Amino acid sequence: MFFIGVLAGVVIGVILSLLLLIATASRSPVRKLAFDRASNVWVPTTIVADAAPEPGVLVVEISGPLFFADAGSFREHLLDLVQEDEPHTVVVDLSATAMIDLDGADVLTKLQEELARKDVQLSLAHVGAHRLDLLTRAGTIEAIGSENIFTTVREAVAAAKA
Repeated sequence: MFFIGVLAGVVIGVILSLLLLIATASRSPVRKLAFDRASNVWVPTTIVADAAPEPGVLVVEISGPLFFADAGSFREHLLDLVQEDEPHTVVVDLSATAMIDLDGADVLTKLQEELARKDVQLSLAHVGAHRLDLLTRAGTIEAIGSENIFTTVREAVAAAKA
């Protein structure tokens, strides 16, 4: 009888821990970036007050995983930012994105479709080889267009301005 009680307690503890982990990981912050001329880098707007956003270009980074538990939240937050700023181009910096799963790739594809209906171009920066492989297999690169995949945010913004 004692063994069944301990086993049930362990199972409940493991389940609660996993739920807590998913809940915590599903709140990856999406931050707007702006160019800090003093340090010559793109930084979160909350860190450097006088960093200048590029007119017509919304640059964001997702700091954490883009996976099944976070994909919907990321999409909603990004669309809210697009509605506020009304850019012609959105650049998503993936340098701080720990991992992307198929749901994350799918949300990027859906974002491309939604933004295209608003005449807004979606570009990705700092994709990296391991993410590029997944995004290619998922059809995301084809949807976004390989010409909209950049090594750096600076390159993506320069292309958006051209």
